[in-house]
Formats: sequence, C-alpha cells, structure tokens
Amino acid sequence: MVKRHTFIVVNRAFIHTTDFIYDRLEEWKKRGLYIFEIPTYSPEFNLIEIL
Repeated sequence: MVKRHTFIVVNRAFIHTTDFIYDRLEEWKKRGLYIFEIPTYSPEFNLIEIL
C-alpha cells in the first residue's frame, strides 16, 4: 500500500520495459506510484560523465 506519492526511476533495461510494467502504469498512477524512465544515454545523471 502506497501512502504518499512515490516515484521510481528506472533505466531502459529489458526488465523495466516489459508489457507487465506498461500494462499496470495506469493502475499504479491511481495508487500514487509513478514510474520515471531515464533516457538510454544520460550522462547528466552520472557525475563521473560530467567531469
């Protein structure tokens, strides 16, 4: 049970992009659970890439 808005950040790995996940997105949003997908290549999210 989600008691407050919750955001989960995932990459584009196979396990995160299955139909199981996409089929449940609307249901999860109604419960306050949100999935945020980062782009395939995101150097701005990795501090070592900025240096």
